[in-house]
Amino acid sequence: QAKADAEGDLKDTTDTRDADQKYLDDLTATCEQKASDFESRQQLRAEEIEAINKAIEIISSGSVAGNAEKHLPSLAQQGASAPALAMLRSDTQNKMAQSRVAQY
Repeated sequence: QAKADAEGDLKDTTDTRDADQKYLDDLTATCEQKASDFESRQQLRAEEIEAINKAIEIISSGSVAGNAEKHLPSLAQQGASAPALAMLRSDTQNKMAQSRVAQY
């Protein structure tokens, strides 16, 4: 009887150890993958910061000073008579709602 109990305990312990080893292997692989992903993201962020600093340097330089006044007014709205895009959309939605009410 004692031998059967010992063999049962050994089998349970061995199965538990095998399951724990598999979990450890999976966890180790996941951690290594996440560490690798983190390193690549850190490298990407460093490159993005470098590009942003370069863009700031270019925008702050004297060679582009004054160009905003030259180029931006043509892109911005001219005066109060130009309708805003949100107003146009709102007006379109109101007309559609009015036509649905009229059909009812």
